[in-house]
Amino acid sequence: MPGYQILSQILPELKHLLFVELHNCRARTDLLRAILAHPTVTSVLVHQLPDESMCNDDLSKITIGRLEDAHAHQAFVPHFQKYSNRGLRLACLQLSSSDPLNGGQADFASLNGLEKLQVYNGGADLISPSWLSMLSSIHPTLNECWFLQYMHNDRSARQSPPFLSSFLEESKKEGLRKFFIIKEFGLCRALGQSPPEWYVVGLVLKNTFLSTSLLEMLMLAASSFPKLKNLSLDLVLLKTTYNVNNFASALARFSSLRILYLSNVFRRISVESGNVSPAQLDYSQNAFIAPQAYVQHHLLLLTSCLAKQVITLDSIYVEEDGCVILPRPPVPTKNYSISKT
Repeated sequence: MPGYQILSQILPELKHLLFVELHNCRARTDLLRAILAHPTVTSVLVHQLPDESMCNDDLSKITIGRLEDAHAHQAFVPHFQKYSNRGLRLACLQLSSSDPLNGGQADFASLNGLEKLQVYNGGADLISPSWLSMLSSIHPTLNECWFLQYMHNDRSARQSPPFLSSFLEESKKEGLRKFFIIKEFGLCRALGQSPPEWYVVGLVLKNTFLSTSLLEMLMLAASSFPKLKNLSLDLVLLKTTYNVNNFASALARFSSLRILYLSNVFRRISVESGNVSPAQLDYSQNAFIAPQAYVQHHLLLLTSCLAKQVITLDSIYVEEDGCVILPRPPVPTKNYSISKT
């Protein structure tokens, strides 16, 4: 029996149900109406606009997690407004337009409950304290703006946004600007402040093929963005190999860092793996270390070191593209196997 049918049958018996997430609300209009009518349900999260047949229903319990406006903001807002007038809220909006306000302030204000805005393809050229102040006045619940596919490098002709300008200028003075590309960045503000204070909360950086100054770049970023919580580093083009302890020490300067994303890190950050317990790695005669054992061991050493030194971290994500070159160990005199102690 499909899951939605099971939920429909047991829904009346769920006496304390508060929250439901429904992925395909358009195809399950009857179920969505039943959930909204449930006496204890206070919030329903969906991922697309409900069917237009519900435009006259009370939608005040529904929040759309994220909607993409891939083409025309002006065409999207009037369509959404039919739902917004019935209480539906939108948590995150993705815009491909370079100007999120090109539909007019009145239309933009109809996006009830907007908390997060994601702008693609150069929208960062628009941002300024006055622009963000206007945006905050329209949406008092908005507390996060991300500018994606930004791709600002040392040869970029575009003007630096004010929130990045001091970091970029200082990196140029220190000869570091050519070593990295800013792919994305995010701004955040504390709700309830007047006037709202926006600050950089997230950075996505990629090292260039010239890069030899990773640690210096990280230390400068830490001093420039003291409230940074999310940091993503792609080290695929890094020329120099760094010791994991030195890498962790540089990251520890980010006093507010909570989430760290690392890409292509195994060949760029070295960990001490010389004295490896036989129980940790599985050898076979005249063979490399088993790839899964090597990766697991390397990952454990890397994340353990980072967790010890960067005490603010909540999460570490590691992504590795391509193959991992495994070091050949000395040919063992006997086969080892993992044993429990």
